[in-house]
Amino acid sequence: MSVYARNACSGDIGALKALWKTVFGDSDEHIEAFYEHYFNPEMAVVADDGLVPAAAGYLLPVGSYHTTESALPCAMVYAVAAHPDYRNRGYGMAVVSKLISTAFDSGYGAIVICPTEDSLFEYYSRNTEFRDFFHVDERVFTSFIQPESDDMPLITPADANDYILLSRQILGDWPHIEFDELAVSYQALLCRQNGGSLYRIESHRGIACAAVEIEPEGTVSIKELLVSGMRDDDAIAAIASKHQSQRYIARMPATLLGSRPYVRRFGMIAFRDKTFDTAFRMANRTPYYGLAFD
Repeated sequence: MSVYARNACSGDIGALKALWKTVFGDSDEHIEAFYEHYFNPEMAVVADDGLVPAAAGYLLPVGSYHTTESALPCAMVYAVAAHPDYRNRGYGMAVVSKLISTAFDSGYGAIVICPTEDSLFEYYSRNTEFRDFFHVDERVFTSFIQPESDDMPLITPADANDYILLSRQILGDWPHIEFDELAVSYQALLCRQNGGSLYRIESHRGIACAAVEIEPEGTVSIKELLVSGMRDDDAIAAIASKHQSQRYIARMPATLLGSRPYVRRFGMIAFRDKTFDTAFRMANRTPYYGLAFD
């Protein structure tokens, strides 16, 4: 059966919100925040079964993919959802394929996606232009984190512009997605909805920035931790001074592959220019995805 996917229209909004809630179980507040902040019918795709949306997904302009030699306008495929009654019937893949063509037709040089399950990496590799590309260093810390000395780093809330500048300073020539103000503002909104914030962290040794959310069971989820000069533990200790918990999970750029136990694959990429040299991998670094809005 051939499945047709189309761009959304304003009349789809109610049904799309209902599909989102059915598939992801997010709160109405979360769903409304996305639609107010990011929804653009021209960048949303629907696959119908008659008058019912069987699957949908969204294309988010997020900034640019930076390497030492280039910066490509970048969009993220986000929140691809197939209704449980329509899974394994081609509706989700039709949506993803349409999102990719929409992105390239709109002038984006790179498209990224953060699969939620390992099996989806293989699925997208077989059926789309996406391929494995990004890795992340994801670690669990306990509540017994102490700074190396009595000099506790200073931690203060950061707005989107401040966070962008800090990220740019810390990542430098590391191959990465540089998220723009719209994207970072959306992450800040997610942080606030989940009891956290964007933070600037600084000490006499260096600087750091972090995007922090609190999970329902109390885990402090650091969706991004970028550090320069100071120890990772000192940055976590500063966060712990604001948000006490028995458990902290932090995502950081991955410096090495292979034997590092905390490194896992995180995202995929597709390039409009198929001859684009995707290497740009520094000797001990892998391309960094960053915020995934998950």
